[in-house]
Amino acid sequence: MDTGDIQRAIETLPAGAEQEISVWLRNRAQLRKSAMREQKQRARSNTTLRAALRWTALSLFVFFALQGLLFHSGLYSRNMEPDSSAGFLEGHMTWLAATPPGARPRIYVIGDSRIAEGFSARAAVESANARYDFWNLGVPGTTPRIWYYMLRDIVATRVATRRAPTAIVIGLDLYSDLDSIEKPQSRVSDLTFLAGRLKLTDCFDFAASMEDQQRSSQALSGCFFRGLPLRVDIREFLQSPAARIRRAHDFGLHGHGYIDGYGGKSEDLTGLSADLPHREIHFGTGAKDWQKESVTRALLSPAVPQTGDQTRYRRLWLGRILDLFTGTRTLVFFVEMPRAPLPLPDAKVAARFLDQAMARPNVSALPQDLFHDLERPEMFADGLHLNSRGRAAFSARLGQRLAAELGAGR
Repeated sequence: MDTGDIQRAIETLPAGAEQEISVWLRNRAQLRKSAMREQKQRARSNTTLRAALRWTALSLFVFFALQGLLFHSGLYSRNMEPDSSAGFLEGHMTWLAATPPGARPRIYVIGDSRIAEGFSARAAVESANARYDFWNLGVPGTTPRIWYYMLRDIVATRVATRRAPTAIVIGLDLYSDLDSIEKPQSRVSDLTFLAGRLKLTDCFDFAASMEDQQRSSQALSGCFFRGLPLRVDIREFLQSPAARIRRAHDFGLHGHGYIDGYGGKSEDLTGLSADLPHREIHFGTGAKDWQKESVTRALLSPAVPQTGDQTRYRRLWLGRILDLFTGTRTLVFFVEMPRAPLPLPDAKVAARFLDQAMARPNVSALPQDLFHDLERPEMFADGLHLNSRGRAAFSARLGQRLAAELGAGR
């Protein structure tokens, strides 16, 4: 049927029917227009969605590319604030990587602020009759978890260049696995120190070691997105980038010399005495507030429930350190640092981890009382750290003892 036939058929219809058809045709036309508008809107929406997805994907790609370039290539690590946790640690790693191998065997002494303040590599070299090179790898505020990642990267570098250390010395505050107020497993601040060390492949393992769901999530996000733990450092960098780069460059070139030439703190605690059973401490004249606070924390620390946290933590992280050197010629020594400016009673909790670790063929522990005679007020600057006099005595004796141990064919 053509158009003419349709028209003639409509003309023969009664007037009312013709009107109904007219209304139907108008409605049909409107429905068609609405359908066309909806189709166009869907097409525009699909186009907008595709564009949004493309821009989102591109933005994410640029974000991860920039983060990888800045934080995973070492570019930003070289320009961290030298006085920051991560910047100071990265300085040590830079100096080690840049120092060519020498004729003398190397001994790395690693630990927290007790090692940083209490050990002089120069004094140890002299006391060992220059038979060994000593390196002070003490970084204030660090923990065995941090030491593991430091040593892992050091080992990778040294193996690649055939410069494996002769010995690793690990300074512990106590041989005993005595638990403290802080649970070391969930110390999320470790991430701040390791912002330049952790690989992306480390993130899940590092976060899982927190043993706390909230801190684990925080550690995981901070490991993937390094701008989170480094936000303060980045903000300070942006305020004065030229000055920061100059400081970082100077620290990278000369920082090891600054540390090697450091003589220790001049303060002492002469006049200090205590009645520990009655929890009384008496300070000498001239003791400063920061010294009093530190001594009080060290001598009168509160008793905490012993749950085995320290043992589990040491088995994981110190155990991993020992695994790094299993099957190698590198020897690992543990040393208990001078504990406080006054003699302390021995901890009642056993050295569970150390007792097990000593079964390994390349592991040894120096005598627990080797430095107990240094636990005197005139040898300490505060409740934890040796002063310049204590630093010299500790370093000389440690150097002599290690030279004797290594010379005896350990």
